[in-house]
Amino acid sequence: MNTSIIVDFKPLDEVISKNGFVYKQLARKGKYAIYEQRDKTGTLHGHEVFEIIISHERIMAGNFIPAIESFPGNERFGFNAWSVGIDTKRAFKFFMEKVKTDINLEE
Repeated sequence: MNTSIIVDFKPLDEVISKNGFVYKQLARKGKYAIYEQRDKTGTLHGHEVFEIIISHERIMAGNFIPAIESFPGNERFGFNAWSVGIDTKRAFKFFMEKVKTDINLEE
């Protein structure tokens, strides 16, 4: 079990282009973030709530890759990432439930 603490890492970008969409961070608290998902015309397609994961630093093909916070890949949805629809109020409620659950687990 690796219990090392990563101190120096690149934080997750507040605006991310991925899979033909633009994701904009609306909030983050603790290890959770909520992003809105829009297409290139600006049409809202939904919100995504997820646990921010830190990828450890590593050497790949002889190049040093620093530790970074990662936007979830498709395989994480349903486990620690969720698409929660276009209703912003409902999306924020879901986000706050995840944050609250996380805080309660720490106590």
